[in-house]
Amino acid sequence: MIRSTLCYIEKNNAFLMLLRNKKENDTNAGKWIGIGGKFEGKETPEECMLREVFEETGIRLSNYEYKGIINFRSDKYEDEEMHLFTAFTEENPDLSSCSEGTLKWIPKDDIFTLSLWEGDKLFLRQILEGRKPINMTVMYKGDRLLTACDDIHVSAFKAFFMHLHTINRHRRLVRRGCFKVGLYRQGLTHDLSKYSPTEFFAGIKYYQGVRSPNVAERMDKGYSAAWLHHKGRNKHHFEYWTDYSFETGKPLEYVRMPRKYFVESVMDRIAACKVYRGRTYTDAAAYEYLTTRESERHMHEKDYEDLVFILRMLKDKGEKETFRFLKNEYLKGKDLT
Repeated sequence: MIRSTLCYIEKNNAFLMLLRNKKENDTNAGKWIGIGGKFEGKETPEECMLREVFEETGIRLSNYEYKGIINFRSDKYEDEEMHLFTAFTEENPDLSSCSEGTLKWIPKDDIFTLSLWEGDKLFLRQILEGRKPINMTVMYKGDRLLTACDDIHVSAFKAFFMHLHTINRHRRLVRRGCFKVGLYRQGLTHDLSKYSPTEFFAGIKYYQGVRSPNVAERMDKGYSAAWLHHKGRNKHHFEYWTDYSFETGKPLEYVRMPRKYFVESVMDRIAACKVYRGRTYTDAAAYEYLTTRESERHMHEKDYEDLVFILRMLKDKGEKETFRFLKNEYLKGKDLT
């Protein structure tokens, strides 16, 4: 296993970022990352971070903070344990002297416009939100983000109330969206199965706070009993819509979702992004999640095309226009092709 460090150095509300564009056969080629590198000898995480920062930037840090550990898992690259730091500096380094790539101060508000690894975006958001500690497992299939799970420990008593709050807030946001497009019954009944013992108790045990507890249960057991229970009772999930196919002869195929459930699924995605992204939410969040997760492509191809179209509309035109389109055109049968 590779052991490494990564540090986000801040000055004047900007991070010093490194575009990896100079080394051959660089696994980070073309990506913007923080400052860091691999352990040497018997270095501690702190010693490694301070050495890497000085070698790459010339900065001698004194004001820094340890944030936690990010574990990377991949079918393409060697597993990696990365120790995460943040730091502040008043120095003015020579940005042209780095042999690893191009150094540049990037305003915090512009960070997510860069070409970043999708997994890096997850812990960067937590840094910007002031979360600590940040301990996470990030899984890739090739260069595409597969899933991520926060390695956190919350007492069952605390998790009970936090998970209940998450469910209630999510349902409230979905209800608001459904009501705006005329889906009143679905707004009222959305995700009621989350209060069932099978789902609710798993949500307490595997509470995450920043993403679904189903991911943590799946990593622990190899499957999520809560998710298997949930998807079989909620028609707004595309996994519900599988059936035997006479056309292909395969035992199970995805079939088209009825439009009212499809629109409910859009509201579900928007609400989940608002709940889990918090202050970093934008109208582009649901589109970014859909197009950067390998698992999100597994649905009927026409449903996927429609979903990309609608979430791109949300990203480009905003919630008001997207909801108007869903209510007045899509739910009335307009074909998007």
